[in-house]
Amino acid sequence: MKRMLSCLRQTIQKYNMIEHNDKIAVAVSGGKDSFVLLDALFILKKFYPISFEIGAIYIDIGFETNNSKAIENYCIEKNINFICEKTQIKQVAFDEMNLKNPCSLCSRMRRAALCETAILNGYNKIALGHNRDDANETLVLNLIHNGKIECFEPKTYYEDKDIKIIRPLIAIPEYQINSYAKKQSLPVCRKICPIDGFTDRQKIKMLLRELSKGNREINKNIYSAIEKLEIFSSKETRD
Repeated sequence: MKRMLSCLRQTIQKYNMIEHNDKIAVAVSGGKDSFVLLDALFILKKFYPISFEIGAIYIDIGFETNNSKAIENYCIEKNINFICEKTQIKQVAFDEMNLKNPCSLCSRMRRAALCETAILNGYNKIALGHNRDDANETLVLNLIHNGKIECFEPKTYYEDKDIKIIRPLIAIPEYQINSYAKKQSLPVCRKICPIDGFTDRQKIKMLLRELSKGNREINKNIYSAIEKLEIFSSKETRD
């Protein structure tokens, strides 16, 4: 836990992610990344030299089941403000549009709902749980599908909405996040999207995992290249 929190704090300070009196909405899906981010920020704020507030927002996209109850129970236990925003994203992206790959549209609609909900509730920043593996996969996806060397930024300002997006876990590998979630006994929920595990991103994840068997430094090296080439950009490839 100390190693995780140390890396989290270093990343926050490196990119000046948290400023005095920030009100940060943590986007929590119920997965390991967002739960770890919420838990780590909850612990960090107890001893961080800069005062800030956190809350949790869950975007219910409209599936028959959702993860809101597990998140709400965690937030009640920690005295964290919790908001569940119900939407019709599933109806639009999965039913009406009948897209072969609805993930890109679903992601954009979730992000729009998240920003709107955060702003309406007085938050000036949104924290997302993207980790180092997510950054690497996004780089490879953009390279293969768009012919561009691009990745999302550690910190992004949405000028039209006047809100900032921060990614405090961006330098932390997925295996450390898995370990933290288990050791902290976080109530990580199962994934509810019916096409999870069948996307282009999953294929890239499996490819990098297979390559890592022959070279354990692959993910570390890819992320190091991202930092050295300064190719962080606000454009993202989502599937």
